[in-house]
Amino acid sequence: IARLTRPPSSGWRPPKKEGIWSAGSRSEIGFLLPKTDDEIGPHAIKLIVGGEYFGNNVTTQVRIGDYECRKDLTRAEIIIPLDENTRKKGIHIVLEHDKPLPPGNPDAEVNEHGIAFYLQSISYAFLWE
Repeated sequence: IARLTRPPSSGWRPPKKEGIWSAGSRSEIGFLLPKTDDEIGPHAIKLIVGGEYFGNNVTTQVRIGDYECRKDLTRAEIIIPLDENTRKKGIHIVLEHDKPLPPGNPDAEVNEHGIAFYLQSISYAFLWE
């Protein structure tokens, strides 16, 4: 079983045994893809995210290159087309959290040092068609 041993990028608290909490209103994740052929594919990836929200948070603004949407990330699948740039530079995911709140106090004021989302799993699968 793969486990996080350090934060995946910026905007995360130190990892715990079952996942990692967001820190503040913006969290980022980046990873490189294995080298593939531009002509025969794959032509997209399916990103699969799972976790839980804290307080009144129920969705997250997701940005991946030109792709942008608002998603409930408790169990989400996002299709990301692959182009030459993405194949070379990898995937850079930006998650924007609406209401980061102090841990243990979901009724407090929004706080840039607060938490909003507990990332428990993230994976991807190549899509050939």
